[in-house]
Amino acid sequence: MVLLAGCGAAATGPAVEPVSPMPASSLVAVAPPEPVSIAIPRLHVVDDVVPVGICAKKAEPKCSGADELEVPNVHQVGWYRGSPKPGAIGPALLAGHVNWHGTPGSFARIGELRAGDEITVTDKAGAVHRFVVSSVEQFAKADYDEHMPALLANTARPELRLVTCSGELVGHDYLANTVVSAEEAP
Repeated sequence: MVLLAGCGAAATGPAVEPVSPMPASSLVAVAPPEPVSIAIPRLHVVDDVVPVGICAKKAEPKCSGADELEVPNVHQVGWYRGSPKPGAIGPALLAGHVNWHGTPGSFARIGELRAGDEITVTDKAGAVHRFVVSSVEQFAKADYDEHMPALLANTARPELRLVTCSGELVGHDYLANTVVSAEEAP
């Protein structure tokens, strides 16, 4: 349903009968198209977004292990297909590398974000979905099962969760994750 309003114009011509609102039962929520790009102005990040899933086996660089989230190219961000699309109700999960073999990744600096910073996600139809950072958390990967259910729980409005590795690097593995939560901008 599209609502049109005129600003500052005087009403002229015949009166128009008011239109009754459409019954709620006839309104259908339409999910936004898949995301194609992300912009994080504070960090000067503008990157492509690609769909990702859960890995069946280890296959680096995309899969560090079985049953783990696939991560895209170091200069791309992955939208997890099992989560809502950005702009739909619920927490859309976007994952990116902090680095890969010394090359900084798309999410290398997301731990620097602060409450109020803006993130935009553009979908295939060209719609831009605006979000505002509400929190930045870092927690040990050993505590992953304790933290992630709350971060991925259903929400009443569109939200984002940006996830990357962080903390101390031991061998080829980081010992922590950073998760940025953002809410739909008003």
